[in-house]
Amino acid sequence: MSDPIISVIIPVHNGGHYLAAAIDSALEQTRLPDEVIVVDDGSADGSAAIARSFGPPVRVLTQANLGRPQRAAWAWPATGDLLGFLDADDLWLPDKLTRQVALYKMTLRLRQSWVGWRISLVQNWMQCSDTLWGDQPGQSGASYWRVTGL
Repeated sequence: MSDPIISVIIPVHNGGHYLAAAIDSALEQTRLPDEVIVVDDGSADGSAAIARSFGPPVRVLTQANLGRPQRAAWAWPATGDLLGFLDADDLWLPDKLTRQVALYKMTLRLRQSWVGWRISLVQNWMQCSDTLWGDQPGQSGASYWRVTGL
């Protein structure tokens, strides 16, 4: 089984003070993401410029301030099989994506879940939250995987 394509999505609204560190934590993973998409929700603090300064694989999408819509609403531009959502003021430990790719592969083989992980299927997306990071929807440990062939 080959590795999935990984997209990291970082929503930001006036989070320029923290954004560079969040992007760095995504780009310093032991399993690098294939793309990082920063969605700037009408920031007035230069957040988009900070994100653009990284260059590829970071892409920047801007929109007028719409507030904080559902995270899945930001998934449309992603090309990945595995989507990781990282808030602009949060950081990931360096092995987060490595661990989640391993879980993804085990889940595909076993088709079951076990203690310590919560997996749910909603509208062809499987959400997996690592209790080491927080098991509430929308917290930084949540990742979403496209589910096909069901």
